[in-house]
Amino acid sequence: MNLLIAKSRVLKSIRDYFDKTGAFEVITDILQAFPNLDSNIYPVEVEVVNEKGEKLKKYLHTSPEIAMKKLLAKYK
Repeated sequence: MNLLIAKSRVLKSIRDYFDKTGAFEVITDILQAFPNLDSNIYPVEVEVVNEKGEKLKKYLHTSPEIAMKKLLAKYK
């Protein structure tokens, strides 16, 4: 339990620091419609079922960087 409390405090300290600087946290999607095209990274394929019951092939993102760049471009 002490480890969980310590981790929680570290994360809170980090968030408090960035909050004081005016930064804010964003949460990006974890699934992508297309895999990463980097030949050295192997994407993890996931099958999901949408609200219509259709099975769709998605991929776990290998880095949130692309989604964050899209946010920056959209809201700069």
